Amino acid sequence: MTYKEIRKNWQHNFYWDSVLVDAYAMLISPLVTKICLKLKLIPNVITLLMIASGILGGLLFALPYTAAKIAGIVFIHLWYVFDCSDGEVARITKRYSKFGTEIDYTAHVIDHPFILFGFGASLLSCNFGSVSPLKVLLSFAAVAVIDLMFRSFATFGLIYDLKLPKTEDNSDNSVKKVGIKTKITFFINIFVHVPNLALIFPIVFMFSPRIAFIYLLICLAMMVLYVPLVGFAWLKRIVRI
Repeated sequence: MTYKEIRKNWQHNFYWDSVLVDAYAMLISPLVTKICLKLKLIPNVITLLMIASGILGGLLFALPYTAAKIAGIVFIHLWYVFDCSDGEVARITKRYSKFGTEIDYTAHVIDHPFILFGFGASLLSCNFGSVSPLKVLLSFAAVAVIDLMFRSFATFGLIYDLKLPKTEDNSDNSVKKVGIKTKITFFINIFVHVPNLALIFPIVFMFSPRIAFIYLLICLAMMVLYVPLVGFAWLKRIVRI
């Protein structure tokens, strides 16, 4: 199976329904997918590699050494490439786990705190003048808590869709319309989805820790505004059950 075949036939190609970093990670994932296919790795094993890579990346980035931080960036980016690759291998081999999606969500819940820990530890070693270490810690703690809420709401939405029949016909997915709401949501997700933060933040940090911290604060502000809307959608669903 060639790189082009994986890109064309086994990847999610609807751009507006993606996380921003998908466009980058899916350029690399077919290379990893080919290796995994040769090694005959099942999707859940690739997910375990994803978990290990995220944990290792966060811990390495926390260390006060440039080489360790560069290695941390590599493992964090590999973490998300594995996240794309496990789905590709599942679709190619048709080895779908009954709990594959739930395992993937759990993997993110495990990895995100380690990655955010690495970022927070790195910022604590920087001198921002008026910005106290407590403010840095509280900022990362807030991101971690709100991200956990977001993941919980999203997981419930997944289970809700699986257990309740859909009321509208979604059989024809050949043409998808991209409205203004979809575009706005996509750009909000640049700041709301932690995978975007995880891949963008460490690179920005290597050039300017101060700009990286500002980026984090923008992400936090957008999460504070957006996640309550997801929570409201959750409330509307549970009152119908």
